[in-house]
Amino acid sequence: MSTPEEERTIRISEIKIHGPVPEQHGSVEEVAVFGKDGFQADHALDQLNAFAEKAYRRPLTDADRQPIRAMRCPCPTPPR
Repeated sequence: MSTPEEERTIRISEIKIHGPVPEQHGSVEEVAVFGKDGFQADHALDQLNAFAEKAYRRPLTDADRQPIRAMRCPCPTPPR
């Protein structure tokens, strides 16, 4: 027979967390990097260069752009 205390006890044996949960208009970080329209595979290089220019707080040189051009991302477009 259980006591009143045992009857009020909740036992959790497993928790599953799915995420991250996409934010409606993108996260603050996404907007900072990709702009208000989010990631666009066709414009990824332009978006990254624009972000780098903001981060460096000056116009980019060809030497600044070279490592960005060298990046390749085989990942699919993230869900929105």
